[in-house]
Amino acid sequence: MKKIVTVMLSLVLCCGLFAGCGDEREDEGIKSATYDPSKEQIVVATNAAFAPFEYTVGDRFAGIDMEIAKGFADSLGQELVILDMEFDSVVTSVGKNGVDIAMAGLTVTEKRKESVNFTDTYYNASQMVIVKADDTTFDDCTTADEIVAKLNVSGVKIGVQAGTTGESFVRGSADLGFDGLLNAQCVAHSNAGLAVTDMKNGNVNYVVVDEAPAKNLVGKIDGIKVIDIKLTDEEYAFGVDKAQPDLLESLNAYLKGIKEDGTFDEILSKHFQG
Repeated sequence: MKKIVTVMLSLVLCCGLFAGCGDEREDEGIKSATYDPSKEQIVVATNAAFAPFEYTVGDRFAGIDMEIAKGFADSLGQELVILDMEFDSVVTSVGKNGVDIAMAGLTVTEKRKESVNFTDTYYNASQMVIVKADDTTFDDCTTADEIVAKLNVSGVKIGVQAGTTGESFVRGSADLGFDGLLNAQCVAHSNAGLAVTDMKNGNVNYVVVDEAPAKNLVGKIDGIKVIDIKLTDEEYAFGVDKAQPDLLESLNAYLKGIKEDGTFDEILSKHFQG
């Protein structure tokens, strides 16, 4: 979206927060428009391997972030273009090649603020550990410190998704205030599902990933479980092109609107059901 767009909350509310304004949303997902700089479009960068926030269903996109993206584009009367890319590239792509917003279950960090302006927080997150279903290593743990003590052991290999807070947690990050698990070995994967597969194959011992994707994976993959102890406290927000302050204002207004009228809770309930 190259034009500066100002949208007042009243416009957001009247433009149909659910399924109006030319919505192409279907039960099986959201269809991305083809990028065309001559058209009025919202271009969103994501990494569609982070269910329940973003994932693919065939050639369509689904998930919490994708539904918010579609609703927001509809509220502006614009087409939605979704660009699926490696997670490492999502934030840095904003402001380049037409990309307006990064929407990928993004934890707010000072480093990322160098590339984008973050919206208001829309979700609170944390890191958790996935293990094999028969692994009893953490059964007696009741605190995050006890989990960390058992992770931070020489010879332990921990799978993570590259570029995520999970990787920062294992490697250490001054930005996030994590010292890192200096005795353990961090093994980065392109997505958390591959990390879990690597664990099941015996190539890594554990996987560290955000809570919601962790529980989503456990619900879909046999033979694994999540240790239900939060290792971190994080905030998710969307990253907006720094050259478009009015777009940031509009997206914040939209988020406020869907939280006030219950649409946001409906989206969460849909993707966390079961």
